[in-house]
Amino acid sequence: ANKDDIVAKGKRERVNYVSLARKGECDISQTDSGVIDYDVIYEWLIDFIKLHNLQVDAIAYDPYQMSYLIPRLEQNYQIVTIRQNNKTLSAPTKDFQDKILTKTIVHSNNVLLQRAVENGVLVYDSTNSCRLDKRRNSDKIDPLAALLDAYTYLFNNQLEEIKNSADNSYYENLKF
Repeated sequence: ANKDDIVAKGKRERVNYVSLARKGECDISQTDSGVIDYDVIYEWLIDFIKLHNLQVDAIAYDPYQMSYLIPRLEQNYQIVTIRQNNKTLSAPTKDFQDKILTKTIVHSNNVLLQRAVENGVLVYDSTNSCRLDKRRNSDKIDPLAALLDAYTYLFNNQLEEIKNSADNSYYENLKF
């Protein structure tokens, strides 16, 4: 929604975007059409990385509607596609859910992330694999989906590191 329609959008979605923008939790599109300005997103991400002096291992992303940002991001960062299917997302999502329930992972009361959690549902298939979805098309889950993409990358990398660092000391001590 553009800056003129944001109040109506907020009423429909029960989110006060104007208040959240004032608090720095979101930006409101300044384009007349209300279309997302990907240059603004790119600049925000780069500024955020610099401001917090982050050492970025990779940027994990859902390929849907990312064709504009990917060429710019891959100039300076490793980018990793996270396919939005049960095979890719199930194990990390279940692990993430467990860490939320045990309060190993908590968030800082971000309103849009909390709304995404409330809107999100886990959809299971016949093999008990799951992925994040939403109840209604109008429900917003983007912040949670992006967080799960990053967590999926982290989860998969940790598994790789564990596999690659097997303790071979037992075998090294055997005489053949």
